[in-house]
Amino acid sequence: METADKMEREHIQAMKEADKISIFIFSHNDQRYTEIRCQKAVKGKGIWSNENTESTFSIFLNGGHVPEGFKKAYWHIDTPRNNGTWRAFTMLLRPGDELSFDTVINNNSYLDQAEIPAHKLGEKATGGYGKLYNDILRVTIRRKDSVFIPRMHLESVIAIDNNARPLQP
Repeated sequence: METADKMEREHIQAMKEADKISIFIFSHNDQRYTEIRCQKAVKGKGIWSNENTESTFSIFLNGGHVPEGFKKAYWHIDTPRNNGTWRAFTMLLRPGDELSFDTVINNNSYLDQAEIPAHKLGEKATGGYGKLYNDILRVTIRRKDSVFIPRMHLESVIAIDNNARPLQP
């Protein structure tokens, strides 16, 4: 897997033009990585002109952080061009910038005490849902060997502890 140390013009363009963004923080061979997967619907040409396909452009970065007890995190930003935070983030980026993503648990006393009882969200949840978690994705932008923007809040999800939660064991 080839990683990028610094943002290149095409990385920034892909993040600005994408229809979907997925961010994965994971480990491989005892090394932590972040993948920014940019996906865009592309109209076919010629005899395929009525068909759309999805093109993917992935950016792999060294590093990324998840809290102790977790191995990976997955984030999805649908329609990023309509997401003000994502647009502001990509507008700040310049070639040569370094990005560092991290995920934190940002619970408060309300979420710590909240529980969803059985059958509240449907008949299949007979055991209830238990505790709620507020997971947050942040990014630090480094420019010219100094921190330009520290821990910018990109996304947050309040979820129960299941496979839909961004943080995974």
